[in-house]
Formats: sequence, C-alpha cells, structure tokens
Amino acid sequence: MTGPELWRRLGPAVILGLASFGCGDDDRPGPTDAGRDVSTDTGTDGGRETCTNDGECDDGLACTLDGCGVSGVCSHEPLDERCDTAQICSPMRGCIEGCVVDADCQNDSFCDGPERCVAGQCFGPLRPVDCDDGNECTTDTCDEGRRGCVYDGCDGGVTTRDGGPPPDFDPEVHYAGEFLMAPAPSLGCPPASYAVASVTFSRVGGDLRVMADRFVLTQSPAPTDASFRVTGTDGSCPTVSLEGTFDNASQFTGTWNASCGAICGNQMRSVFGERNE
Repeated sequence: MTGPELWRRLGPAVILGLASFGCGDDDRPGPTDAGRDVSTDTGTDGGRETCTNDGECDDGLACTLDGCGVSGVCSHEPLDERCDTAQICSPMRGCIEGCVVDADCQNDSFCDGPERCVAGQCFGPLRPVDCDDGNECTTDTCDEGRRGCVYDGCDGGVTTRDGGPPPDFDPEVHYAGEFLMAPAPSLGCPPASYAVASVTFSRVGGDLRVMADRFVLTQSPAPTDASFRVTGTDGSCPTVSLEGTFDNASQFTGTWNASCGAICGNQMRSVFGERNE
C-alpha cells in the first residue's frame, strides 16, 4: 500500500509537521524561542529554558503570554482570546484553526477518507476509503456523488464503507498489526533522531510489544482492555512511551512522549492511529 495521504486543513505549518518525517523534524530550540522546548503540546517549559527577566522568554508567538517565573524558568501560556474567531492558540505554532469533533474537520471529499480531530487540531485523511470487497466478479469503485462504494457485477450495490463500520475492540485479537500515525512524531537531533510514521502492535508471550521506528516499547503483562501504555528506552532517548485507548478495532487516540536528553529535549504529542490494512 502507498504511504499515508495527509490532508492539510490547518495550513503550511501542519503540512510541514506531518510530512517532515522523511528528513526529520528538528525540535531543538531555535534562535527565536530562547531554548524553549517547542516540541511539546502543553505550553509549559520542559525544564531547559532558564531566565532572569520576562524579556528573555519571548517565543515570537503573539498569542502566548510569556514570562519568567519566580523559579527562573520561562512559561508560555496559550491565550485563545488573542486569536481570530474559530482559531485556537497553539504554543508551538501560534493561532491555528481549531476543532472539537471529527465533523469540524471534514472536507468535501468522501473517497479520500475521513479526517480526524486530535487535541483540537485537524489531521488526515490517513488513507482513502477502501472499496475492495475481495470479490473478483465485481468492479469496485468509490463514488463521490453517492458518498459510498459502488460494486458493479454479481453482487452490485452501494455501501457507505466497504465491510461496514470497524468491529468493537477485542484485546485478545486486535492488539496486532500496523497503524499509521498522525501527526507522525519525528525528531531531527542526532543521535536521538527518529521518525514514527507508523507503529506495529504484537503480542509476545504475555506481553504487548509495539515497534516504533527503532524503539521497542512493551507493556507487561499485556492489557486486558482497550487502553494501553507501552514504554521503552535506548542510549539516546532514556524514556519513550506511547499510551492510548482504542475506539474500535481500527483506531486509537493517545499520546507520544519521548525524553531525549538535555540537548535534544522532550517531545509530547497527541496522536491518532489508524489500522493499515
């Protein structure tokens, strides 16, 4: 299958964030953020940006309230009221288009696949609607006008999605397979660089194992429900974790967290996973 098709509703910054995994997303502090850990989603300091006055904490984003706390650490509080209507303040990118539910993110195309709202931001679609019914005697196409799959031949008809909705999650069955990730966590900071365009789940013995780029993340014993938290480490990133909850057999929402030392910093990112079938 071809790589994920990523859609942009939130502008060039999001496209760059999603597409940059090929070359790495350099999350090291730049000259405009005075050492702030710009890879986090929280707007709080990762323990690396010290200061003696408020002027040293300017992150260059008009919608954040920047200040030097009594402990000598910068803070960057996002203020949505400084953005236009229907926008939210991202402590990483400034004012962006926000969302509450998946419906806020849908474009005019059905066949390119559904878009998702993750942590107030729109992402996707990860892959187009799959109309393959596995039946060689039908011609399978996706019809934008009917907003569904069309099957011409021996079992012709129209469905809203081939095979119907994903089944309910079964921990004994569905902790397996590859899942595309959006946004794709990435870091361009040798030797801690990584690019996690997808993750692969498997059950090994009584444990849950998740392969994420070079990281091997595990949970022991394997979870008995739809929620998981796998952790791992290597020499360049002492602490790496992925935790989340499956909404059904094909999708999960969660958080990627990687702590990669004083030079490369921390990355915490809300993510969405969709099974790559």
